[in-house]
Amino acid sequence: MKAKSGLLFTEKTDYSSQHLCGQQLISIMSLEFTGNIHNLTATPSGRPIFLNYPYADFNISHSRNLAACTITAEGITGCDIQYMRRRTNLKTAERCFHHEELQDIDETRYYMLWTLKEAFLKMHGMGVSEINRSPVFTVKKSELLISGYTDPLYAAVFRAEDYMLSMIFSEKPALQNIYPYYYSTRIPEFKLEASNFI
Repeated sequence: MKAKSGLLFTEKTDYSSQHLCGQQLISIMSLEFTGNIHNLTATPSGRPIFLNYPYADFNISHSRNLAACTITAEGITGCDIQYMRRRTNLKTAERCFHHEELQDIDETRYYMLWTLKEAFLKMHGMGVSEINRSPVFTVKKSELLISGYTDPLYAAVFRAEDYMLSMIFSEKPALQNIYPYYYSTRIPEFKLEASNFI
C-alpha cells in the first residue's frame, strides 16, 4: 500500500474534539500503514510529521463532524476537508483565486477550489496567507487541470452532501487506494468530483 485516505466521525463539533478526532485517525492509519503507532513532531513551519518514520508523509484536516487524513509512502501529501456553509464568499474568492478560477464560480466550485488550495498549502507547510502562491486549478466536467506549477502534482476532489474533500500528492497514487476509507459510521458517502489522474 503506497497511499491511503481515511475519514473518522466525531459527535462533537468544537475545535478540541475535532483535533482529537484527527489525532485518533492518524494513530489508526499509521498503525495500519506502517505497523506501528508513531510519535509526531513538527517541521519548523509547524507541519506535523512522524518522528521516527521519515519515509511516510501524512496530512490531517477536520471540519464539523469529520476528520480526514491522507498518508503516502512516496513523496508528500496534503488534504483539506470543508463543511460547505451554503454561501459563496465572492470577496474571498476574488482576493484568493486566480482570475481563471473565477470563471463560472458557484458554491460547489468555490469549495472545490478552496480545498484544493488549502491541501496544496498544507502539503508544502505554508499558511493560508500564501494562498496566491498556489497553482491555478481548472475543472472541466470531472477533469482537473493544474497549471502554474512545474513539479508533478496529482489531485482528487470528493464530495458528500455538505462536505468537500481534496487531496494532493507529489507522486501519483492509484485512485482506488485513495477513495476515502470510513473508520466509523455516520459518514456520508463521498463521490469523486474531479481528478487529474483518473
